[in-house]
Amino acid sequence: MRTIENDVHSILLFLSGGGGTGGGDASATNQLLQLTELEEINTKTPALIAGKIPVDGSNVIQPISPPYSNTCIISSVNATTSNTVILPSIAGVNRKGASFYLDSTDSCYLLFSTNIASSSNYSVKLLPNSYYELPYNYVGNINGIFTGTNGSLKVTEFR
Repeated sequence: MRTIENDVHSILLFLSGGGGTGGGDASATNQLLQLTELEEINTKTPALIAGKIPVDGSNVIQPISPPYSNTCIISSVNATTSNTVILPSIAGVNRKGASFYLDSTDSCYLLFSTNIASSSNYSVKLLPNSYYELPYNYVGNINGIFTGTNGSLKVTEFR
């Protein structure tokens, strides 16, 4: 059975010249040294443990949530030439993602912030009849402004 320990051990044997191809020191002292080096690597290499993953070099593991969504909220925001909230900030709720379809002949500027969206202050510009997916499990506020009043922005939020 292939394991991380076996792979690391094979690498150590190869690097030390003890991989069975001749020229390696097969003495008990050398084998003990290789096992000690392997144990050091094993203790410094945190393992992915059932739904948890280390987030820093401290070997402290944190729970991770699966990237699955079985709930969505569908809304439509009418085009307007003034700043409007497209999606509010949802502190404490896990927004997995969102998708946007601009059903309009006008463009729409989205700003991932509580600041006012404008044609010079925006995160993403949606062109007429375009589609965009929100990355990175962003749960903050999304404001928007349109270049005209024709049509709407179709929003699907995944939770």
